[in-house]
Amino acid sequence: MALRNRVIQLPNVRIIALLTILVFVLGFSILFGSFRFAALGEWLTWFIYGGALFLTVGAIGRDRGPLLLASALSAGITVAAVRGILEYTSIMAAEPTYRIFAGWNNPNAAASMFVAGTLLLTGIVGKVQSPYRYIALIATSLSFTALVLTQSKGGYLAFGVGLFIYIATLILRRAPLKQSTISLGGIVLGAILVIGLSQAASSANKSATTAPLSRITASGSSAEQSVGFRQNLWKSAIQIATAHPAGLGPGTFRFYSTQPGIIESTVFAHQAYLQLAVEGGWLSLLLFTCLAGIWLTYAFRGIKKQPTEQTAFRAAAIAATLGIAAHGFVESNFSFIGSGLALFFLVGLTLQLSTDGSSPEAVPRPIRLVTVLVSCVLPIFGLAIYAAGESQKAAIASALSAQDIPRVIELGSQLKTSSYGDPESLYMYAIYAAPNVEERLDALRKVVPQMPQSRVIRTTARSLAETDRLDEAIAMNDQVFELDPNNLKAHAQRTEFLLDKGDREAALESARKTISVESQTSFQTRAIPELIPTETLEARLLLAESEQNPETKRELLEQALAGYQKYFEITAPMVKRMTDAGLPDYGGETRDSVTKNQEIAKKALQDLTTLYSDSGMSSDESGSKLKPILTALEFTF
Repeated sequence: MALRNRVIQLPNVRIIALLTILVFVLGFSILFGSFRFAALGEWLTWFIYGGALFLTVGAIGRDRGPLLLASALSAGITVAAVRGILEYTSIMAAEPTYRIFAGWNNPNAAASMFVAGTLLLTGIVGKVQSPYRYIALIATSLSFTALVLTQSKGGYLAFGVGLFIYIATLILRRAPLKQSTISLGGIVLGAILVIGLSQAASSANKSATTAPLSRITASGSSAEQSVGFRQNLWKSAIQIATAHPAGLGPGTFRFYSTQPGIIESTVFAHQAYLQLAVEGGWLSLLLFTCLAGIWLTYAFRGIKKQPTEQTAFRAAAIAATLGIAAHGFVESNFSFIGSGLALFFLVGLTLQLSTDGSSPEAVPRPIRLVTVLVSCVLPIFGLAIYAAGESQKAAIASALSAQDIPRVIELGSQLKTSSYGDPESLYMYAIYAAPNVEERLDALRKVVPQMPQSRVIRTTARSLAETDRLDEAIAMNDQVFELDPNNLKAHAQRTEFLLDKGDREAALESARKTISVESQTSFQTRAIPELIPTETLEARLLLAESEQNPETKRELLEQALAGYQKYFEITAPMVKRMTDAGLPDYGGETRDSVTKNQEIAKKALQDLTTLYSDSGMSSDESGSKLKPILTALEFTF
């Protein structure tokens, strides 16, 4: 379009300037982080977002184009909604409380699309007069049903914000009552469909202990844990952004999330704007806020002068935009390209519906050529390189899943010479295809400076330990604590290396530091509370081995076994459930690790039984104390 047309419809010049500076600032922030390859790939998506805005404004016009774009976006969301509803009906008999994914990363992320789809379709119903209205009415009900089935409380709040804006705009504009009532009919139909599905799920599983959609009204410990974890996420994001005011590069929150020591390693901040501050710096958040403020001034401009039949559609477009924006306060919507694209499509759509949000401009050919090069060629070329690398890694993952080891080695060997500069590809070569430990170490040492993740550092430390370079291994392992001071795996590995070195006193001190992690917020409020860590339990058992005081030893063993009891009551059944469903593990816990922990716990139980006997405790008293642990250890697959 830019090459062909000299006159192009463009957004307001202030929006162009702020968006351009925002993308530049996000790119500049890459220089301040350690994960530059990953950040560069994520930065390219912001070119796509900007391109979506410019393409929408430049291509759809002001007549039929806005309705066509809204219909296309709504149709895609409706397809996802149908997929989600079918997903729920296929599993509701076994799990009536199931939350749908609809093909998305997680239910909360999917909710953002259904918020936008339901509101946009509501406006389409209010605008059109043809039989197409009834198709849109059905689509609205499906999108709303899918939104409810995500059981995303943040999604419900965002939808409430959008619906309030839609209704308030209609009232202030004095839209006809009949038009307003009909436009909301799809939401009513969706509510009826939700009730029907809930009753069907209850009938299909009468033995279920929890009602369908029970998460909506949940107010117990699980709900408190979810809220508490998000609050810790936001505190962590604020601390990281404060420590790194210039940002660390787009998409890098997951690498730095543990640095303040408040949370476990987490991919998203579950707050789009705080995550933007972490990754792009406070300036990027300020620029985005200004951009949003300027857009808002144009979004409602001239709405009183437009025909009445246009009011519902324009109000819905604004409501859908603000609905996704509101959802960004509880979810990292810019990290999901679908949500990001939808937001920028809707911004462009509302600018075209506005009185003067855009205007035709004569753009000189040299500027158009540079624009094409920077906005089109650069991201397409860059994303093609990233796609090639991801394709190679995906092929290795598929071969691993099929346990085709010769194929894994063959594909892994190719990564050494065609890694496209991706340190993770070189890491996979080191793990799966390096012919010997020295070759593996050589590759890993190149990876660590470019991708200093805890797993990479720990793997490098283990390789050093394999070659009896224990001092180097310990020093390498300690680098984990720079980004993740409470990393239990690194603490446990440090203890192991010290034992291998023969420095038992230092190993015992390391074990005490491992146990001290339990006092940290990151341990007490975990992302997945069903995953009971065992590293601190093993540390107690190590201390118990060297303890001479019978009372202290008994206390250590009792504490460790109490932890293992929880593990076999909570974590082990989840491992069984997931592996029975065909998954290889549950959060890294496999059947083998459960069996190993069972053996460790049984040995500790024998030691505790002996201590009870030596202390003169009666068999009845010791039996009553040990019975819950014995019952938990009877777990079988």
